[in-house]
Amino acid sequence: MRIILSVIISLALGFSAFHAYKLYHLSKSENELKYDYAEINKIKYGLFNIDVWKQSIYSIMEEKIGDFEITGESYDVIRDQIEKYLEQLYEEYFMSGKLIESLMGENAKENNVGKILLNLFKGGIEKQIEEIDFKSKIPDISNQLILELKKRSPEIKKAISKEISDMLLAETGKTLVDRRQYYFKKYEQEDFVSTNLYLEEKIESVNIESKKLIRIIIISLLLALLLLLFVSKILAFKTSMIFLSLISILFLALGLALPMIDLDARLSAVDIQLLDKNIHFDEQVRYFQSKSIIDVTRTLLEN
Repeated sequence: MRIILSVIISLALGFSAFHAYKLYHLSKSENELKYDYAEINKIKYGLFNIDVWKQSIYSIMEEKIGDFEITGESYDVIRDQIEKYLEQLYEEYFMSGKLIESLMGENAKENNVGKILLNLFKGGIEKQIEEIDFKSKIPDISNQLILELKKRSPEIKKAISKEISDMLLAETGKTLVDRRQYYFKKYEQEDFVSTNLYLEEKIESVNIESKKLIRIIIISLLLALLLLLFVSKILAFKTSMIFLSLISILFLALGLALPMIDLDARLSAVDIQLLDKNIHFDEQVRYFQSKSIIDVTRTLLEN
């Protein structure tokens, strides 16, 4: 009778130990999946990734380019710049006499007699230029130029829009290499979306399997413990203590080896409004660690 009871308890312990071993390896696999999931969702690939921002902004600009208009304020700025340029031109060429010297220089090269005649008329020409009072006409000239620009605003808008479109096309057409390619290849997926979905499903599947194994192990160990308590008078004290120690060791081993804490800091979602458009970032992981008691102890000893 003692032998039969010992065999039954041993089988229950062996059954529990076998499933505990499976659970340990399944837990390691789940841990790896969680780390990989956290890695591909890290904030450095999303919110802190300049390439993602560039793509988002370029996309918004492409959508907004059709709404581009040259406003009245823009024309005012252009008018101010034209006036400044004409005033500088007036000071540099008219007031300094560079214009006359330039004309005289060109004629002097062609004809020496012309140089003599120009010198005679130089003083008169300077007086006539002063009488023209070009400076007072600068605002009118600027206004006329602005009117011409406004008449041609459709052509200007088209040209500017084309240049912006070409620039955006050149930028968005660049092939950006995703730094998470290693994980895509590891799980035989094409891109981030499919890899992310695969890992989510895999983690969920492994989690369900782990819970199932835990239930089996606990039930097996409890049955072995209850059976041991009921037949403790039949079995020798030494044998009972051995079985009780083995049950305790299995419980302890599970508690030490399985993850006891998950440190998970993440942003569930980030939405930013830019030019009336929403830039959305999905789950962004800042930090993730999954530790068992053994891992925590090892970390403390190493540090």
